[in-house]
Amino acid sequence: MDKRILCITLILGLTSDEDRVVRSSAVRTLGVYVLYTCLREDVNFVADAANAILTCMADSSLNVRLKTAWSLANLCDALVLNKDDGDTEFMEDFSDLLLQKLFTTATHACQDNDKVKSNAVRALGNIMRYLPTRSLAKIPFRTAVEDGVKALVKNISSGAMKVRWNACYAVSNLFRNSLLNHGNSPWIKDILITLCSVVTDCKNFKVRINAALALGSPAERCHYGNQDLYLYVWESLIKGLKTAEDITDFAEYRYRDSLNDHICSAILHIILLTTQEDLTTLSDLLKREDITVYFDRFKNNTKHKDLPQAVEQLNKLETDGLTESEKCVVNILIDLCRIEDEEEKKQEKTSFVQTYD
Repeated sequence: MDKRILCITLILGLTSDEDRVVRSSAVRTLGVYVLYTCLREDVNFVADAANAILTCMADSSLNVRLKTAWSLANLCDALVLNKDDGDTEFMEDFSDLLLQKLFTTATHACQDNDKVKSNAVRALGNIMRYLPTRSLAKIPFRTAVEDGVKALVKNISSGAMKVRWNACYAVSNLFRNSLLNHGNSPWIKDILITLCSVVTDCKNFKVRINAALALGSPAERCHYGNQDLYLYVWESLIKGLKTAEDITDFAEYRYRDSLNDHICSAILHIILLTTQEDLTTLSDLLKREDITVYFDRFKNNTKHKDLPQAVEQLNKLETDGLTESEKCVVNILIDLCRIEDEEEKKQEKTSFVQTYD
């Protein structure tokens, strides 16, 4: 214990050293320390580390800010881990004022150098995933959320590719906080439209993969907005499947199957949330666009546990109250999600052999 206290005290002190190389190394070490379980659960250490990181984020040296941004993102990872572990005592003791400073600093860092931005957006996503009810009841935090979302949207749309895919991933983290009330939030439309634009047109497939991941993250149907926005998300995902086949840079080819799987996974997630009202909205689109081949590839590549659940959910929608058009949509979606059993595959194979032997 004495050695641990010595190491922590030494490193915290060295973050204020005159030599920028020492400062950057010390603050990076804090980023390693803060993920140790025994330290991330210690609210006093996390608070001390946060204050040291906040000071270093204002450093004039780019190298120091770069290492500090990485540590800031790790510290925010630690906050999320504590929340996921149900550490309510930590969440109650961690200062709202300090959390607000971390939030504001991460948002401002999204305008820094690209090497700083890539970790700043990661930190921002983690902070918004962490935000507890107590914090969101306060106006400064609600304003900070709006500013943070604007920063993420800007970094999804343009900039270095690493920044863009980290920003997409940050949005998927944001969606995991049900307290943010995504459905009624004024910024939801901007986020979804930006993600849709990226998933269809971005030349970098890793960015598109993370955009698809984000589009498949909202937990409730209302988070996808009204019927027009919901339909636009569907259209964009289908277009994304098709444009993934148009590879202009051969280096992206190795990510094609992964992109196909992530887009199909996002579509599957939305299918699970489908309501009867959505069936009419989807009618023309699904009759016009056939995505069976993409879903067949998806089902062959993955054993997705949600496929049987989706079929079960769709069967519940198939009631006597549906119109013929709505029943047609349900049948199309069920066919997409149905997994052939081994006996059916064997019969197909046998038929093929009998015909062509």
